[in-house]
Amino acid sequence: MTNLQTRFFWKRILPTIFLTTCITWTAVAQEVVDSWQFTLRRPANGWQASDFNTAEWEAANGGFGTRDTPSARVGTNWNTKSIWLRKAFELKSVPENPALLIHHDDDAEVFINGKPVASLKGFSTKYEVILIPGDMRSALLVGKNLLAVHCNQVAGGQFIDVHVIDANNVPVRRPRLSHSRAPMGRQSSQLGLRRFAQDRGRVLKNAT
Repeated sequence: MTNLQTRFFWKRILPTIFLTTCITWTAVAQEVVDSWQFTLRRPANGWQASDFNTAEWEAANGGFGTRDTPSARVGTNWNTKSIWLRKAFELKSVPENPALLIHHDDDAEVFINGKPVASLKGFSTKYEVILIPGDMRSALLVGKNLLAVHCNQVAGGQFIDVHVIDANNVPVRRPRLSHSRAPMGRQSSQLGLRRFAQDRGRVLKNAT
């Protein structure tokens, strides 16, 4: 390879290969693009239970909120006073140190298989790890589980997103390329190359 060919490779070809590899790897790693059922109307009692009838609920990607909320990873636009969410997830084994990876704005209640595991007041400005108390860990089961969440909007920004994780292996969160959805319509967005370059090293994985 001549000196000219070598310079061309390092300046043009190699950066292209690197960028393409990063984009592909990032897309594969974003496995938390998860689907929830949600309703904006107060459901009947027992909505947290696994066998509750959600035939009239809608389905959409999390998290839920407005894009001007700090650190929000919005998959579905939510701008009303309250939202109720449900998501089924599978566990091959119960985490050694189970916790919630949660960003809530504002008050939030979290249930696993119908049992309350967290009641959080106020708001957070980023994703936080909340340990599930020892006496509540029995709510988690090997196999299929049901995560149910209620969030209230009080003032300012609003957002809710929750995942069950192992606190001994906390995933690193990154905004994802997403399709955003409003309750009465659809819209999509893509991260620009500048934002990608800033965030590409931070990837969310290993979360339900």
